[in-house]
Amino acid sequence: MPNGTSTSALQSGIKVALASELSVLREGMRRILLKHDDIHIVAEAAHYHEFLTDDASLSADVLVLIAQPATSVALDGLVHMRGDRPSLSVIMIVQKPGLPQVLSILRSGVRGLIDAAGAASQLPAAVRAVATGRLYLHEDVARLVTSGSKEINTDHTHTALTEREFEIFLRMAAGQKPLEIGATLGISTKTVSTHKSRLMEKMRMSSDAEIVRYAIANGLLN
Repeated sequence: MPNGTSTSALQSGIKVALASELSVLREGMRRILLKHDDIHIVAEAAHYHEFLTDDASLSADVLVLIAQPATSVALDGLVHMRGDRPSLSVIMIVQKPGLPQVLSILRSGVRGLIDAAGAASQLPAAVRAVATGRLYLHEDVARLVTSGSKEINTDHTHTALTEREFEIFLRMAAGQKPLEIGATLGISTKTVSTHKSRLMEKMRMSSDAEIVRYAIANGLLN
């Protein structure tokens, strides 16, 4: 599975930045997370753009963002932010997301997605999951993704992939982009793209969304 924050970093605590335009929501997130000794809040802001030059937030391992709605502009901004800070894992809390919105959010590189209704109980677990490089989806969101198509392939065709192809497949499913994958694995972006083309051909896929849905349906991102 893709690696995120190191074990040593987790032992010293997970550093979290909070972003929401509503101060009452930030306060709610803060109260939830401060109950856990291994989670430390290092920065807060009304919008994540404010974190780009803030020294405290630059040390954060996880960004928790309440976004309603998650517009394409906001998602594009997250893509650029993660391009500058690939080690930052993002959790987004949204209100009753639909399937197109969920897939757009995951394609932007968000590692955790929680329905606002379940945020209070799910947030600490989500923070710990994404801090170790895992994808975290609220069970209702995961159910929405896997039920979005009756044609999801669950015949384990990923077993036909080479070890390198499967590693890249998992990283893509977790929202990593080719540039980030290449930097992590020590290979060129062109090589990543070549592996991507081969694995998608083997698995008869034509989009990144299919990769995400297959991985979730087959329990590869738990």
